[in-house]
Amino acid sequence: MVFEDCKVKDVSPEDSFLGELVEQTFAIGSGHGFVLGDLYGITKHVDDKLFDIDRELDSLYLNLNSLLTQYDNLHKMIAEEWVRRGKPKSLRQQENDKRAADKRDEFKTEYCDR
Repeated sequence: MVFEDCKVKDVSPEDSFLGELVEQTFAIGSGHGFVLGDLYGITKHVDDKLFDIDRELDSLYLNLNSLLTQYDNLHKMIAEEWVRRGKPKSLRQQENDKRAADKRDEFKTEYCDR
């Protein structure tokens, strides 16, 4: 019995690459807030006697924020192209979706056979 007829569609190498790139750049950008939050917490807990370290940490914070913002902008640009192309999934992503759908079908079939 088939509940979800999930099939892997043929995609061009460019679309497959773009699907992977969107996923990977999102993964990079998702840690942006956590990294800056941790660094901000460190700068606020530095002792006043260590003024030079505090100034260096502030500089590091600003540079890291700039770098991560560039990653975010890159991800947005890639995501816009991905949306324009119709949000193609890479072959690996489609195979993962098919594998998960097949597993759900197996569980549902087992449940219906009881």
